Amino acid sequence: MPWQAETVDTFKAGNPDTAVTGIAVTMMATMDVLQRAAASGKNLVITHEPTFYNHLDKLDVLEQKENDPVLAAKLAFIAKHNLVVWRFHDHWHMRKPDGIVTGVVHSLGWEKYQDVRTNTYFQS
Repeated sequence: MPWQAETVDTFKAGNPDTAVTGIAVTMMATMDVLQRAAASGKNLVITHEPTFYNHLDKLDVLEQKENDPVLAAKLAFIAKHNLVVWRFHDHWHMRKPDGIVTGVVHSLGWEKYQDVRTNTYFQS
């Protein structure tokens, strides 16, 4: 599919020019996920959901901005461990079939219940 100009699928933290030592893929780049990625030598974290608490990952809309202790700790950890966070949301949902729906259905073993006309309706 063509890459959309208006998308949340962008780098959220770190230097995009950093050499990749390993890749961690997650639904949400929580502090726990970032710590586990760093501990295992992975520095590129591909996340589906926001890293910074709102859909667009806009720090300026947060009440305390960078002064928020939770946000500050997360940003400091990312910087200290040279992590790079990239979000892959919009284009994964645009895929036919939707990549998230496909993964969830497979994980749950629900393929046999899936309505092939919509992929999001199920029947027993």
